[in-house]
Amino acid sequence: MGIFGQMKSRKKSQRQKKGKKFKRAQKAQVKTQVIPELIIEDAELLSKEVIKNKLKNPNNNIKLSNKKRRKLIKRQLHRQHERERAEADVDMKEERSKRKQAPKASSSTATVTSMETDDNDTVDTDGQATGTE
Repeated sequence: MGIFGQMKSRKKSQRQKKGKKFKRAQKAQVKTQVIPELIIEDAELLSKEVIKNKLKNPNNNIKLSNKKRRKLIKRQLHRQHERERAEADVDMKEERSKRKQAPKASSSTATVTSMETDDNDTVDTDGQATGTE
């Protein structure tokens, strides 16, 4: 029996010939596949890493226990209230600074810049008359 007797009649598959090339092609194919829409409960409470992990492997179990879920919701609400209080404080400070900057004009300190006389001449407070005639 010669060398041809030891050879198999069937051809090798692409995977058997060049394993590394085949694996690279498989990875590229997996990356180009469209990821189906996943419904993740309480996604706003989960960290980015956990969501990324769930997207990579949809079979992962990432359900939150009710205890942890309640704690995260409370934490989120407290942060929101703190932000609202901080914004309100900033608004109040702005209003106070505006009030301090604009002094109130009282009737005793008001000055008259010009006066009109009967013959349509305006008189400035300097005493100079400017005629319109």
